[in-house]
Amino acid sequence: MTFRAAAAACWLVPTVLGAQEPATRWAVQLRTAAGVEFADLRLDGARSRILLESHDSLFFPLTKLQRTGNHLSFAVGALGLRAELDVDGDGAAMSGRLRYPDGGGASWEGELIRPGTARWPVRPRVRVRQLAVGTGANATVIPAAWVAALPDSMTLEREYAELMRRTGLPVVRDRERADRSRAMALGADEATRASVRRTLAAIAASPAADSTFRRLFVGPAGVIIDLHERAEALAMARSRGGYQRDAAARGLRRLGVLDANTVNDVGRMRAAALASWPAWFRHDSTMARAMAALDASDPEARRELNLLFECYLDAVPWWREAVQWLLDHPWIDTPMGPRAPAQLMAKVWGRATLAPPVLLPEPLGGFAAMPLVNGDRLARTLVEPANASAREWLPAGRVEALTAWSALTWSDTLTLSAAGGDIALLPPSRVPGLQTLLATADGVRIDPGIMPLLAVATVIHEWHHILAAATRLEGQGVSRTDRSTVVRLLEDDPWLAEGFAEWATEETLRPAAASTPLLLLLDAEKRMALWGGMSEDPHALGYRLVRAAAARLPVATRRSTFVTRLHDPAAVARLANFPAGARGAPLLLRRPVTAAVVPEITLTWDAGVADAVARRLLFPPYPPEH
Repeated sequence: MTFRAAAAACWLVPTVLGAQEPATRWAVQLRTAAGVEFADLRLDGARSRILLESHDSLFFPLTKLQRTGNHLSFAVGALGLRAELDVDGDGAAMSGRLRYPDGGGASWEGELIRPGTARWPVRPRVRVRQLAVGTGANATVIPAAWVAALPDSMTLEREYAELMRRTGLPVVRDRERADRSRAMALGADEATRASVRRTLAAIAASPAADSTFRRLFVGPAGVIIDLHERAEALAMARSRGGYQRDAAARGLRRLGVLDANTVNDVGRMRAAALASWPAWFRHDSTMARAMAALDASDPEARRELNLLFECYLDAVPWWREAVQWLLDHPWIDTPMGPRAPAQLMAKVWGRATLAPPVLLPEPLGGFAAMPLVNGDRLARTLVEPANASAREWLPAGRVEALTAWSALTWSDTLTLSAAGGDIALLPPSRVPGLQTLLATADGVRIDPGIMPLLAVATVIHEWHHILAAATRLEGQGVSRTDRSTVVRLLEDDPWLAEGFAEWATEETLRPAAASTPLLLLLDAEKRMALWGGMSEDPHALGYRLVRAAAARLPVATRRSTFVTRLHDPAAVARLANFPAGARGAPLLLRRPVTAAVVPEITLTWDAGVADAVARRLLFPPYPPEH
């Protein structure tokens, strides 16, 4: 018997509704001349109850619940209501009247909610607590003793030279490092491509190479090393006459993204194609007009270039699976034996295992990636139920509620003047960096133009950001201060946050230094390029700061207490026992004042949209940072 038939059969015997009958749930509309009120009816024997939109703080128990044939009656004693209803023969609808204490009434229309259906007749209403973000500090101050402990330029150059020697890549001049670092990651440097090809060929010849590795990386013409080669192979397979790279290059020259004098330079051609692909991917109007003009002047060039862009897109799933394999499988020779990068990450964080973050490849315009943190961590602190529906819905719907909240904006602007300085009153949509804390799962947005082998190092860098954020958000008040209904989310110091990810990535991959030095060289080359041009860059200087502090800490402290203090350089200095009052000048690093407050917001969640939004500003609006 189906559930519907069973539900209908229950109405055929005159009786008081019993606990042995299947519980049912109904979406109800109560219609009066004044409008429509929604209700959530639960028929469950002695536990039967109803939630009314006008009294949505709690469910009211049903009393005098009786059934005669298809007729149902009950009272809501606490409110003085009385219902007389008839259920249709199919058991899927009910209709009748609801009587009010004053003699008035409302027509009743009810629809059976199927088991397992996520439906909320009385919409969940939630309260998102007031959020204080950012910092009122306009500078980061590094004590003199810490400055004196920084690794010097000669040490960094010596370590960099040793990595270069191990990889066998040619040395470049200081001013060329920035371009080479980017070219390395994006497959535009031929020496790096050759090194990556040798590494993948060595894996293919090792016991680590399973059938999945061979399917992903070994093709008829040899090892496949990046998105370019995969896309070009797809283009060759799809084109009747074979993919014409020269025609695609001609199209790039006509678009003005490839130098007119560049001929037969596959590396530059690929770099230009990759740089143009995001605009094509986004359906950018300027790109669309340029492609239309190209079609008019050189149809073959337009056809081959469009084919290449399409095949880039179709090669993205291959790229994701390739990087995932390289993260999960033990292909790196280390002093402890073959290890997977995920195993090396787990060791650094003192865990038995660590599941890699979700990979979200997306054309970002080059050597770029960003971390995404599961929003449930922040939602557990920020979001609380404001009615009975929300109390049931929130365990599964917190992130949805916070996502709807994060999209809110308003046109009026207000600046609060406080003793410590001005504080901006912002809508959630204008809080910098907030969206990265509201993901559906821990993940990494990353440009698939990065060669999969080198993407391992990039993912590890962002993975450390994710784990650090998770440690801080779950830090029992260390990284956020909870005062009544105001939540204080502490902002990472930019030098300590980026420096930690740089240093931790190096520590993670250190066991691979002998067998796969290319993984360490990618970030080292980037840091040396930044160090040569901007000595205060958070990646380069931050790495030196964290390296100096971490050297003075026990291993367990580095991944726990140290991480929870990434917002506070003074606290890190104390933790690392840098002596106060040391001779010498402290290092002063200018930073923008970002102190802001998002007021408490109560909203009704309606299928992903925030409705009936109310704002309330609580005082004091901005609890202390330290």
